[in-house]
Amino acid sequence: MILARSAAADHARRLAGAGYLINVGARTIWDARRKSTAAAPAKGRAVRPTFLPQFVDASRPLLPQSLLLARIHDAMGILWLSTYVQFLSMFKRVFERPAVKHWMGRATGVVPIASGSELRRLDDEHRARAVGR
Repeated sequence: MILARSAAADHARRLAGAGYLINVGARTIWDARRKSTAAAPAKGRAVRPTFLPQFVDASRPLLPQSLLLARIHDAMGILWLSTYVQFLSMFKRVFERPAVKHWMGRATGVVPIASGSELRRLDDEHRARAVGR
């Protein structure tokens, strides 16, 4: 696997993932400021190219592993979203209030920004340890 053999490509992938998360969070906060509705969540499938490769065994065929991981990711998403819908339907009146929508739109944007910043920090630590070896 190319990313497993190239530290520079792996570093670029991590930076791109961190930048993407920060961008999603900033856009979510910006959209929440412009209107009183929560912005749509980021596409879950964008996670696959940045997150799932770490679980692939380079000594085994890539396609079957990737397909299995993708199906597991899909199943987890369906389970999560089904639970989420049930929860939201129980509190529908609360979540429809404009003040709650506005607050949730802003709070939702903070999570990807914090995650992207933490990924960036961890990547810097990882690189510093690799250089210090």
